[in-house]
Amino acid sequence: MSKTKLLSMAGAALLLNCLLFAAYRLAFLANNPHPTTSSELARILLSGLRLDVALMGFEFALIGLLTMLFRRLKAGRIMFWFWGLFALHAFVCAANLSTFMERNQNAGDLILPYITSPYQIYLAVMPFCQDHWIMMLGLLAGVVGWFLAGWEIARWVEGQEQPTDLWGSPRIISLSLLVTLSPLMMTWQPIIKQKRGAHNKGISAVFASSKYYTHFSDYRQNEAAINPLYEFVGVQIPTALNRSLPYRLTEPQLMEEWSEDHGPVQDAQYPVEQTVQGKADSPIENIVIIQVEGLSGSVLQQKRKGKPVTPFLRGLMKDDLYFPNTFQNANFTSGGVFSTASGVPKQTWDEPTRRFTSYELHGFYGSLAHILGTSNYTHYFCEGFRQSGDDFLAFMSYQGCKVLNYEAFKERLTAKHQLVVADSPLGIHDGYMMQETADLLEQCPTRVTAHLMTCSTHSPWTVPPSFAGPFDEPDLNTFAYLDASIEAFAQRIEHSPKLRGKTLLVVLGDHTSVTFGNNVMERLRIPLFFFAPGLPRIEGNHEHWAQQIDVVPSVLGLLRGKHTYAGMGRNLFDPQYQFEGVTSGTRDTGYFLTSDWLLRYHPFGGKAELFALTNGEAATEDLAANHAEIAAELEFEAYARMELAKRLAVAKRIYPNSSPLCPGAMASQR
Repeated sequence: MSKTKLLSMAGAALLLNCLLFAAYRLAFLANNPHPTTSSELARILLSGLRLDVALMGFEFALIGLLTMLFRRLKAGRIMFWFWGLFALHAFVCAANLSTFMERNQNAGDLILPYITSPYQIYLAVMPFCQDHWIMMLGLLAGVVGWFLAGWEIARWVEGQEQPTDLWGSPRIISLSLLVTLSPLMMTWQPIIKQKRGAHNKGISAVFASSKYYTHFSDYRQNEAAINPLYEFVGVQIPTALNRSLPYRLTEPQLMEEWSEDHGPVQDAQYPVEQTVQGKADSPIENIVIIQVEGLSGSVLQQKRKGKPVTPFLRGLMKDDLYFPNTFQNANFTSGGVFSTASGVPKQTWDEPTRRFTSYELHGFYGSLAHILGTSNYTHYFCEGFRQSGDDFLAFMSYQGCKVLNYEAFKERLTAKHQLVVADSPLGIHDGYMMQETADLLEQCPTRVTAHLMTCSTHSPWTVPPSFAGPFDEPDLNTFAYLDASIEAFAQRIEHSPKLRGKTLLVVLGDHTSVTFGNNVMERLRIPLFFFAPGLPRIEGNHEHWAQQIDVVPSVLGLLRGKHTYAGMGRNLFDPQYQFEGVTSGTRDTGYFLTSDWLLRYHPFGGKAELFALTNGEAATEDLAANHAEIAAELEFEAYARMELAKRLAVAKRIYPNSSPLCPGAMASQR
């Protein structure tokens, strides 16, 4: 078989399959209730094309390996494999499109959770097949006809070319192997990583992934960009096989535990859905959440030579609503952002090598963007880190936010000739990022929400040249700079005609970092502030124990009207608020806190430890042996919350997707 013929067949297969996937995406978006602009459509098609090419790279390499195993390169066999590959892609596209139109979920999201329960899949599929039996017969006939036609064409092609022996000599074997593996180059994704020096960059090659391309604020636009087969084989199956731990509790046990704490479940499909009652006379319309890198609660208490490290935030501790007993849900940034945005605690030990698990990354949660909608709101997520931003952008895009990353801020600051002073080895300095965000908020024609992730308060602890650090400790200087940046941002809000008196600022840490004592509670406690520049002091109970998942429902409690919320957080301003415990953890350890106890347990094996709490501080003596029943009860509660959150997230049953592709889809879901 000639090289020209082989390249022609491969090129035609690549072109036709890419056109097929493009048609699938157009069909996917055709009934999207949110209009897709021409620029968005171009981005979706180009992003999808990149993933399609990566998929074909793997498939071409697989076909090459099979050909080498058969020894002889036959034109008819190659033709038939390409013919079948097109059919496979067409089936996957049709199945995924139909599934999403019916249930607002990808086919893989439905198949894998029930792969060990075929009867459940049968119950889901058979009603559709029975209602569309003529179409099913037509599809079956079409499949048979397609492969019969392919077989005949392959036989004709076979007669036109002589087979080539791929094992004829070591040279031919080496060349064949090189050609076979060369399509894998189509799968590479070059990633530029910034090193310590501002001009020291390195390029790493990784497999192309949807997380680099799903940065649209509309959920279905992200789903359209994904290649369904590439996602299923490359992400969903490995994730299903690599679940960190088996479930310990059954779903009935989880629902019973949830009902005991929260009352009867109103909707079995979305059991954590609830209503948050806001304030009837609230003037607040805009929400800005500032999540500070590594902000430990103990930082706010620090003074050096009589000078407070964070004077502005210390002032808010007296004048506005500050929750001193707030705790991180995870000890790393992605876990803090996830818990805050979703209202669901991060299971920190699940898929520990990922920032977000695959079901989290593409999940649909009760975020502010999903709850408040887009009819009179624009939602932003802003972060200035140079590195590791793609996971955050993909996750927050799926939660309905328009995302701005380092490159976006770099472009804006370059236009203002400020990049030289605003840039750092970590990314954009906090003050410059906040001021650019303030510009966005002031210029936005609608109400706004924004979730800002800062970066300056992280090693190597650098501040802009214009900031005269008052302390000898570089880390404390960065917190002083962060404090000044938040104060300047709050002043900008207070003097803005558009934002003054209508904007709520929420400041909290993503996790702890710098600490000044040895008590374990200091490594769990972060600050949480609610304040509104230009408005009287917000009233509330400062004594409540809080966690990051409480932010969204508490914000809703400060807006006007009722809001449908779905998550595991509680409204801190609800007069009926009851503290139920805090879930937290690291990559291999879990924590569960009540007002009296701290439980430290070990999901991968090991005995749980129980420590008494006095005045918010943990004793050092392990009391698990003396209070075995309490330890067992707390461990059960901890697993019940984490496993309920995971089960619902995997099945996409946290928050209803309220904009289905076709009429009646929500009715079929619910």
